[in-house]
Formats: sequence, C-alpha cells, structure tokens
Amino acid sequence: MRMQKETESLFWVLSHRHCPGELARFELRSVESDSYGIAHDCAIVEYAHDGIAVDHRAVPLARFQGFANHMVAQRLASLGFVRGLGHLIGTPCSHGWAVPAPLVMVQLPMNLEYPILVIFHVLGAAIWIGALVSFVLGTLPAATRTGDLSQLKSTGKIVLGRVGFAALVVQALTGIRLAGNWINWSTIFKEPNGHLILTKIVLLVVLFGLGGFLFHRTLPRLEPDKLGGFVGMTWLVLILSLVVLVLGVGVRVPGFLGS
Repeated sequence: MRMQKETESLFWVLSHRHCPGELARFELRSVESDSYGIAHDCAIVEYAHDGIAVDHRAVPLARFQGFANHMVAQRLASLGFVRGLGHLIGTPCSHGWAVPAPLVMVQLPMNLEYPILVIFHVLGAAIWIGALVSFVLGTLPAATRTGDLSQLKSTGKIVLGRVGFAALVVQALTGIRLAGNWINWSTIFKEPNGHLILTKIVLLVVLFGLGGFLFHRTLPRLEPDKLGGFVGMTWLVLILSLVVLVLGVGVRVPGFLGS
C-alpha cells in the first residue's frame, strides 16, 4: 500500500501540466525539510532544457497522493513515459541521455474516487453560494422594499435549511476527504496548506453555527423592524462562504495565497 501511494504520487508529479522542461532524473528519497526540520518522503524531480539541468525539486509525496487514474496514465504517455514490467521507464531526452533509476511499482487500478469527490465538492459549493447570492441580492432587497416577509421566510427555509444545509454538509465532508490528498494529517499544524485547511474547517464550523442560528432562531421570529440585523448576518454568511472558497483555491493552487 505504501509503494502504491508513492507511485501514485510520483505519477501525478510527472504528469503535472506545468513541467518546465524535459524530465532528466527522478527518485524517491526521505529528505529533511529546511523549514520545519521534519523528514518527508519526497519525489526528487530534475528537469532539463536543451540537455542542461535547470530545475531540481523535492516534492512531498503526502501532497500528491490519490491521483492515479486513466487520465494520468494518458498524460504520462504523452510525456514520453511508458509502464514496463514492474518498472517506470523514461524515454531519452533530446540530447540522448535517458531517465535513470527505474522505479519498482505495483499495478495501479483506475481510481475514480478523486474526480467524484471533486464533482460533489464543487456542486456543494455552487449550490450553497449560488443560493446565498440569489437570496441576498434578490429576495432580501425585495422584502426590504415591500415589508412583506412571507416570500423571504419561505425562501430562507430553503436556502438556510433543507437544500443549503445539505449542500454545506456535502461540501464539508468531501473537502475533508480531499484534504488528505494535499496534507499529512499528523503534521497539519506544521504545513502551510495545513493552516489553510484548518482555517477552512474553522470557518465551516462558524457557517454551520450562523446558518443554524438564522434558520432556527431568527427566521421564524423575524419582524419588519428586525430585518436589518437579519440582512447583516446573511451578508456575513455569504462573505465567509466566499472566503472559504478562496481558501479552497489556495489549497489547490500552490502559491495562490503564498503557501
């Protein structure tokens, strides 16, 4: 199982679309992090341009686990890599020197869990944020102008209740599962991505609390003279949801938030 995860991780590293040049060398080794003094299993990846090594990276495998699937295999083939009998073999570079040190590996099954989780995670976020935007920019202004709260309450029960709560739960559960592809939970407090994910979890807990308070306490007792406070809290829920969205992009896109 360990070798399978390492191989999946290396597959993802090799198939990354932002490769700066030809892959000249790769290997697995345990290296010590300069920032935290912790030993991590890493993929040592060296790239070359016109036969000259130009980039050398040590990529923690814990951040790239779970990406082995048919599309990755196709991407590897397009980069010039083939899977042999128990080895991963590289084709020669333009100047005739090939990738050394073949990697012993296991047969990898097609992994559909990751794309399915991503689909449900994105759907959950889209439903939750989309419903909030419609509620804040459409329903609330109309209720403020007319003073009629019947439509606001019926729509609020959907946005903050059945549909919205279900979407938020799906987003939280799939997000926690996906986070395991990017961090090692045992060292979450020591990783930049770990800080982003912890912040997301805290904000999700706050969102559950605010949403539950608005749905169970504020909405049923809402009167026209208290509408201002309800509008303010709903805007706060929307802003926090957008912050969670930005943090999610920061986890997925290295360097987006300086992590």
